[in-house]
Formats: sequence, C-alpha cells, structure tokens
Amino acid sequence: MIHRVYTRDWYFNAGIIGFLKVIVDDKKFEDIKGLKIGENFIEFENSVLDDFEEKFVKQAFLKFFKKNIYLTRLEKNLKEIEKKKKIKLDSEIEKIEKSPYENFLKLLDVPIDDSQNKKELVSKLEKSIESLKKSTDLKIFNILDSKEDGKKSISNFVKIKLKGICSPNIEKYIEDISIIDDKKKLKSHEICLSCQTRKATKNFNNAISNIIGFNKDNSNWSWGYKSDHIKICPVCCLIYNCAFISFVYILRKVEQNWLNYFYLMNYNANLKEFYQKVEEFELELNQNSDKAFYVIIREMTKLINLKHVDNIRNNINFIEIVDNPILKGQSTKGYNVYNYNLDKDIATFLYPFFFEKKFPIGFYKIKDTYYPVDEELLKLAIQRQIDYQLVYKFINMTISKSIETKYNLQKIVFFIFEYIQKMKGKKMDNKTASKKGFKSGIDLRNKLFSAKKENQIDGLIYGFLNDLKLGDREKFLDKYIRTIMSHRLPSLFAQSEMLDTDSFFQFGYSFVNGLLYIDRDKEENDKNNDNNKLTQEE
Repeated sequence: MIHRVYTRDWYFNAGIIGFLKVIVDDKKFEDIKGLKIGENFIEFENSVLDDFEEKFVKQAFLKFFKKNIYLTRLEKNLKEIEKKKKIKLDSEIEKIEKSPYENFLKLLDVPIDDSQNKKELVSKLEKSIESLKKSTDLKIFNILDSKEDGKKSISNFVKIKLKGICSPNIEKYIEDISIIDDKKKLKSHEICLSCQTRKATKNFNNAISNIIGFNKDNSNWSWGYKSDHIKICPVCCLIYNCAFISFVYILRKVEQNWLNYFYLMNYNANLKEFYQKVEEFELELNQNSDKAFYVIIREMTKLINLKHVDNIRNNINFIEIVDNPILKGQSTKGYNVYNYNLDKDIATFLYPFFFEKKFPIGFYKIKDTYYPVDEELLKLAIQRQIDYQLVYKFINMTISKSIETKYNLQKIVFFIFEYIQKMKGKKMDNKTASKKGFKSGIDLRNKLFSAKKENQIDGLIYGFLNDLKLGDREKFLDKYIRTIMSHRLPSLFAQSEMLDTDSFFQFGYSFVNGLLYIDRDKEENDKNNDNNKLTQEE
C-alpha cells in the first residue's frame, strides 16, 4: 500500500524530515525503493518501514549520545575517586557504569569491572578515557550494536533520553500502518485531525510528544475537555514522533540545571531543499554548539540575503525548544517553544556585522550562570527590543562589583546606536554626537587621572547614568557643564544634542563610555615595559 503525507505545521514538517533521515540512513533518496519525494509531500510503501525501528533507534542514539559529555562525566568520576582516601570498588564501578550509560565501558572493550583496588581502577579509567577520545559517536554505536547486551544498553539509553520527547510505541505504529484499510468509508468523527484522510486511532496527547499536543495530566483543566477526544492516524503518529531527529540537540547548563535545547531551521521550500538545509544547519551547529543562537541567525541572515527572499515570515524562521521543569505534569516533561522570525530589514542590518565587521562578543556572569553577549543582542535585535536602556544596562553591569564582565563595551554601544538609527530609517548622522561625547569623556577621565582624582569617576558615572536613564537633558547638561568647566575642558555638547533625542542619548552614553574607557593597547604596553624593567633589574 502507498501512503501519501503532505507538509503541514512546523512540527509535522520537522517530522517528515526526521522520517526521511531515518529511512535514508546515509544512502541517497534514489536508492530507497518505494519512496517518492514531491515538492510538498512524500509517498512511501509499506516495504520502506521493514527495518524502520532499528534505524530509528540508531538515529535516536546518535542524536542524544555526545562523546564529549560522556567523557566529561567519566573525568568527573575519576577526579572524585582520586580525591578519596578509601573507596568501595563495587560502588564506584556501579556509579560509573549506571544508566543511562549502562555497562558502556565493559561493552566498548575498555572494562573497569575487574579492577582489584583504587590504583588499578584509576589506571583503567584513565586508559578508558584515552581510548574513547580517539573514537567517534558512530563507532561507539557500532561497537555497542554488534553485541546483544550492547543492543539492550542502547535501547535503555534511548528510552531514557526519549521520555517526553516521543512515544515508546514506534513498533505499534508501524504494525498499524501495515494494516490500514483505505477502502473503507469513514465517518466524520473517525477522520484523522492531522491529515484529514486516514482513520484516527491514536490519542493526540503526550503519547505523541510533550513538546506539542495535549498533556494528559493537565488537558482536562487547561483545555476544558478530555484529550482522548482528539485522535490522529498511525501514519501521522509516526511522522510526529520523528520530529526530534531533525532538531539539533544541545545540552546547556543554566544556573544549577542542565537543560535540553533543540533547534530547527524551518525553511518553507520544497522538501528536498528543506532536507538539505537541515543537514547543513546541523553540521554547522554541531561544530559551534557553544554559539548556537549566533550560528542560527548568521545562517538565516546569509540565506535571506543570498536568496533575496521578500516575504521572510512565510519562508524562513527557526524554532528553539527548551526544557521547562515548571511545566512538568505528574509523569511528563515540560517545554518552552519559541518561534523566531528574521525580517528582511534586520537581516540586511546584521549581514555586515557577520561577514564584514566583527559582531560584539563576550559574556557577563551573574552568580554561576554565563550569559553570551552576542546571543542577547541577537535575540533583542530580531524581536525589535533594542533601545537606549540596553546601553544603560551594559554600562551599569560594567561598573557593578557583583557581576563579572568580559566584553568590549565600545563595540556593544556602537552596535546598539547603529541598530536604533537603522530601525528608525536614519543614516548614522549621529556618529558626530557619539564621537564628541566619547572624546569629551576620555578627556575628562585623563584630567581626573592626571590630578589623581580617579576615585571621583564612579560617582560621576552613576550621576550621569541616572540622568540618561530618566532622559533628563537639563539635569544632564547642567551636571556636564559644571564638571567640564571645573576641569577647564571645552564643552562639546551642542544645540543638536539638546534638540534631537537620539543625538542627546548617543552623546550622553558615549560620554559615560569615555569615562569608563581603558586603552587596552596602552595597558598591555605598560605591562610589557614593567616586565622588561623587572628583567633588567634581575
């Protein structure tokens, strides 16, 4: 029997791409008998599903098993063992070989279970780590899959990782697809909610995924009716359950929690082109997993500018799916799903920062969590939420004693100024205002240092920042004139800064930025000179 599946919502489309990735399994589309790919549909015969479950498990394992994460875990185990004066061998070995990596070292032929003492365990674990460093995720899978106990360990790993992401009933869906009777006339209440073609037999709840669908633990009160009133067919069930395979998976530490992040570039082109873009996107993101958001926006920006796409919102967007423990049900997981669009004017603005200029990078750290500057700026940019208050935030963090910062404030401020001007449809006429303000701030800073009054800088910065936050030009100007004149410096604040809001903010924040400015090159030269003097004295 031939089954036809059309593209639909973004999650279903992701499922079609995931389904294709499973059945292709490193082959070419043309080599798969019984498969046809149209511009907005796929057709497949029952024979295509003959070894589907085994390929599905393989794709699931390779999606969630990350060698580097496994190695990090083993290295942590090693350090903990080395710190202990005495250990219980069985307990330590059990801890290392427990789920979700059940007996992996033993099955990968780098066993530690025959260790006789702490010294031997440490030695064997070190050798295991070094051996695994030379391996790949695929090689590890192949070794495990070649053994009966290894297959069981793979199955256990996949089952744990897929909880809440897809149904454990893949085998049942395949069995039900093979006996579909398309000749029987269906009543209206029997038709699949998704495809509107086949008979609906499966509940559209968390048996599909916690990411979409109805949560069986809370659907009765959140939706007002029973989730089992909504049903879909086994073909659509299988497609939905393959969606995660097309996502890029990244494990990130946020505060004290390790959270799952999934990313998908949703490209409304023909299916073969969409498939290719997903493959390219995954390869790029896996190589730069620590800069996921940056890579996503960069690739979308490049695609939009190269393709000259006009109606962006109908063609390209990307999805971010993040664990949300607060949304958990009694037996489920919760997720936040974010849909990001990149408008053409923003893509045009960002393009030179990605491919000609340098994009502001760095981070700030609050408590134990690192916040990448580029990711924050990009999210705010595409959501059109950048304004002068963001300059205030970054300057305020720079002078904060409780926040660790490592970024180039000048580059961040310039990016924000240029973004605001671009979105307002203005040219960068206010560069003059920002240059004047920056110069005036540096001149005052130098004066204060030469007079050994640098301890006054923080107080001045807080005062000026408060006026800028409130947008009070008169107070700012009064404070500025008195401060400048008292140090016998020329006032660079002109009528344009008083009359034009953008000129005022760009002069004011650039002035504060100048007060904060540190000449990194000069600082490095001074350090080198001091080191040379010390060497000569020695």
